[in-house]
Amino acid sequence: MTRLKSLSRRSMIGLTLAAGLLAACSADVEMPAISSSGDYRPGQVVWRDLITPDVAGASEFYGQLFGWDIRVAGDGYSLILKDGIAIGGIANSDATDDNYWLPLVSVNNVDGAVARATGNGATALLGPEDLGARGRGALLRDPDGATFGVVRSATGDPADLPEKPGFWGWSEVWSLDKTAVAPFYAMVTGTVPATRQIGGVSYLHMKSGDTPAFGLVDRPSEAVPATWVNYVHVADAAATAARALELGGRVLAEPTDGPGGGTVAVIADKWGGGVILRQEK
Repeated sequence: MTRLKSLSRRSMIGLTLAAGLLAACSADVEMPAISSSGDYRPGQVVWRDLITPDVAGASEFYGQLFGWDIRVAGDGYSLILKDGIAIGGIANSDATDDNYWLPLVSVNNVDGAVARATGNGATALLGPEDLGARGRGALLRDPDGATFGVVRSATGDPADLPEKPGFWGWSEVWSLDKTAVAPFYAMVTGTVPATRQIGGVSYLHMKSGDTPAFGLVDRPSEAVPATWVNYVHVADAAATAARALELGGRVLAEPTDGPGGGTVAVIADKWGGGVILRQEK
């Protein structure tokens, strides 16, 4: 019963996200390109969009928290920059009950990825469709209920981001069964499962060629639905978590020692969008 309730809730979340992206991709908004590199990094998370009912409020929150420069790019969409590098966006949603960071995974062919996904238990929430300068994309819900996007950028993928405070780091899928969902992501994203030892524990992740792409983790409890989570590098996890509280956010997990060293904490903005803070050793 708990699993059914979680999946039901994720279905509603997926529809909310789809509504938000549909609004952001309307005729009034030109979705900006994510890069003009001309190079592609299939299998990697190359972009993250926040779907939120309050673009202005979220821009103020994250701008103060991470030192992001957030600029209005159109009606209902703002672009996030850090040290002059575009690293994500904030898209408006009319729904007020859910607010999530949506990762976009680069794929060679969006239509093929969607066909493989839906043929293996996923649901297509949006697309495939052309998204202007952004390229071609789709929004998917994996078999466990975690929502993510796939994209083939019109002009290339961003390069790896610096491992510095304020920049995105690693991404993970928190799943109902990490081993069961690994073949799904392999088929959809062209990655392959691999393991490595971190802090004496075998860590399952997906690789693109020889490069790690994203992790697969069993959700920490039944109270947590299947979801993608994203890490942000910070100089001081405890200070950043405290600042999130001052700005009206929440601390979902207090700073603690992270796997392999460093410190991690989980915070959410005042509308519910969550990220993991990662302070290196």
